[in-house]
Amino acid sequence: MKFKPEKFENLNVLDTIKCPSCGSSVPISIEEFTDCVFCGEKVKISKEFQELKIKQVNRQKQLDEAQEIYQELSIPPKRWMLIWNSIAEGIFGLLGFVVIVSTWIFGSMAIVIPFLLYSVIMALAPVFHENYLDTIGSGWVYLFTILMLTVLIILPMVLNAYVSDFVTLKATLQNSLMAKFSNDDKKIPLCRNCGAPLDNSQPHFCIPCDYCETENIVINQSDWYLKIKNFTQWQFKTLDTAIKKFHQYKAEIKENLNWWLYGSIFILIVSYGFGEFIDWIDSDNLNPPSWRVLNHSPKMLYANKDHASTIPFNQKTVLKYDEYWIALNYNETLVVQIESESEPEVVISNNTTFEGNWIRETIDKKEENGIVKYEWKAPYRAKYMLTFVGQAPISVLVSTNQ
Repeated sequence: MKFKPEKFENLNVLDTIKCPSCGSSVPISIEEFTDCVFCGEKVKISKEFQELKIKQVNRQKQLDEAQEIYQELSIPPKRWMLIWNSIAEGIFGLLGFVVIVSTWIFGSMAIVIPFLLYSVIMALAPVFHENYLDTIGSGWVYLFTILMLTVLIILPMVLNAYVSDFVTLKATLQNSLMAKFSNDDKKIPLCRNCGAPLDNSQPHFCIPCDYCETENIVINQSDWYLKIKNFTQWQFKTLDTAIKKFHQYKAEIKENLNWWLYGSIFILIVSYGFGEFIDWIDSDNLNPPSWRVLNHSPKMLYANKDHASTIPFNQKTVLKYDEYWIALNYNETLVVQIESESEPEVVISNNTTFEGNWIRETIDKKEENGIVKYEWKAPYRAKYMLTFVGQAPISVLVSTNQ
């Protein structure tokens, strides 16, 4: 959010009472005479200005009583905000540039990227020893991936924008409301509007000008206030107008956080649906049971065409179909014993059909004491399809071991 110079009120400049000795404006008083704060000369105050002073004394009491309400306008941004703003501005500025360029480059590839993510997760399955698309589900994997992206990259950028805008808003408001100070050694506070000296006989965080009624925040010239001198200036006569504008802009700045939240929820829902859609495309003519079903105790093999047709472990079974699903853990060994007049092939594959990332292997057979065995060790935790290529009937006994 960029804060531009705005004119909220017309600040009139009144004629002030001048000291006959040094020509400077003097603070008015409820008494008939007042002392010039610059040279000490006594200056006569008319009835009209005495009554105006009484009005400002009453306003001063109101400001002092409501100091807590207006304190937000006078306190500098918290130190962590200033540190975050100075460090993160460069980092997230560069990151934002990278995001914009990436969006421009990959904008035309928006449909391809989700499919690419699917392939990447499959390719990394041997590294993580688990195919999360199988064990967690494609929808949840996509949702989690996008969640990490928005929390680790997008959210910090949004927070940085919030902090940056908040610091700028505070600097703009405080620079607009700060009293000026005389250039002599006395450093007398002067009205930011008409330049008349302010009544600083008692310590106040804000002092209304005796002449034009403009309210001035009076704070020592710390490093923060010296830095904000060149910020945009807005015209406020009273703190009431300034505090309303402060809360209005503060609410607008917070809207970015709300938009991030709403946008993230929408994108997460879409990403989950996209993951399920890609999984549906990838399955093609396959019909894998859920990971929960495959791991249900006691474990069984489920036919691809008819999940009601199963093969129990450690029990001879005559095959009804030639494709069965099984869940295997990392390094778990599948052992298949076959009794058949012919010698069928036993093929095992992972359920992905994306070329280059699939597993489709013919298991080598072993013969021990006249028993034909096929053994295969799972490279990662996932769903696998066991395919029997041969002539029925085939009697099968399936087991696993670590």
